[in-house]
Amino acid sequence: MIPTSIQTLPDQINIEKLTKIYEELQSIYTPLANQHAALREDIARVAADIFYQPQSDKEAEILTIVGLKHLCKNGNSISTPGVVRRANDETNCVMPISTPSENSDVTTNGLDNNHDTYEPVVNKEILR
Repeated sequence: MIPTSIQTLPDQINIEKLTKIYEELQSIYTPLANQHAALREDIARVAADIFYQPQSDKEAEILTIVGLKHLCKNGNSISTPGVVRRANDETNCVMPISTPSENSDVTTNGLDNNHDTYEPVVNKEILR
């Protein structure tokens, strides 16, 4: 008596179908995986350049994944949903390889840099 858990080996037609499906999935997901890796590198580069402090546990987790655990030491409080905040001015973390230039004053929509926080509302419509 043969146990029911043993299945028969696939025939050539099934192998060809599975190979075709595998190649189709590879053609779809390989570019997405490459794009995902590039986006993670961009997140790491930008976060290090601006000394970004995570606003939530999820952001801290992402920064840890991309190799910026040192930026998570002095995290800010949990962010308000739909609000973008500047990172803390405290830079008790390891300096990144590239540092912002002295003449790179960032202004935001005509606001001067003397404000402690810049909190534009970001809603679903803006994100589209």
